[in-house]
Amino acid sequence: MTRRDTIVVGASAGGVEALSVLVSGLPADLPAAVLVVLHLPEAGRSALASVLDRFGPLPVQEALPSAPLRPGTVIVAPPGRHLLVAGGDTVLSSGPAENGHRPAVDALFRSAARTRGSAVIGVQLSGTLDDGAAGMVSIAAAGGTVVVQEPADAASAGMPEAVMGLLRPDHVLPASEIGPLLAALAGGDAAPAPAGPGTPDRIADALEHLGRDGGPFVPRQRESPGERYERALWTAHRVLRERSGLALRLEGVARDSDLDEMRRRHSGIAAEHADAAAVLRELLLCGVPQDRVTPWSPAGDGTPGDGTPEDGTAADRTAGDGAPER
Repeated sequence: MTRRDTIVVGASAGGVEALSVLVSGLPADLPAAVLVVLHLPEAGRSALASVLDRFGPLPVQEALPSAPLRPGTVIVAPPGRHLLVAGGDTVLSSGPAENGHRPAVDALFRSAARTRGSAVIGVQLSGTLDDGAAGMVSIAAAGGTVVVQEPADAASAGMPEAVMGLLRPDHVLPASEIGPLLAALAGGDAAPAPAGPGTPDRIADALEHLGRDGGPFVPRQRESPGERYERALWTAHRVLRERSGLALRLEGVARDSDLDEMRRRHSGIAAEHADAAAVLRELLLCGVPQDRVTPWSPAGDGTPGDGTPEDGTAADRTAGDGAPER
């Protein structure tokens, strides 16, 4: 029987306070490793490890380029590097930023789901937008446990609410209660991963874009054509969101300079890219409704599918994408 021995935690805006409260509630004999990604600016150094080390009995340290998972330790991602799980080890990656972030919460969540399966406990804390939501779907699909900070308790409710909009978490609690919950869950028996299409390889699996130390990731098994197409679609989704965020920033520059024509053009580009990204995201997470599939042809008289963009305006979905911190 698999034991829950890997805890992955994601946070962004308002996350330092939530992380401090969570760490203070963890016991010294926690039978699990705790890995933390807080969205940080890529430049400079981070004091997060030293800050969290003041709370609770567990040692907190910044991640090394490669190290084994050790129960009873808290490992935080450094600025400018993705923190990933590869089997029984943690590794750092210099792969491309995801939604404008490196380290990125989704990268940690997906890699943990892929390599640790139902042994993973995922924790989503305070943050804006929907970062971490797709990665949490991967954890749930692998049979892992999903824990979300109560949105009303979070300084920024966007990231917790995004998870709750995609699936039903196993636990929704204020930060002060998450540490004791993890202590109770860690080391316990985990249910086997469910069979079928909802596996980490089918949902939000883009680990190959986050190669170790910037090098290409080599899959352990040969990919099927469907998996290759899915990887390409997730790459397109990420690029569209980043370009939408860039267009929004350019729109702001044009507005400040009273360049109305340029402002309108960048506003249209931002909305177009955001809507396209929303359609791709729904397609990848939910699939294409069969009654809405239209055959594709090279002549351009059809499309490979259809989807409904997410609720909200383009600015709601993309504001801040590509920025170094939010």
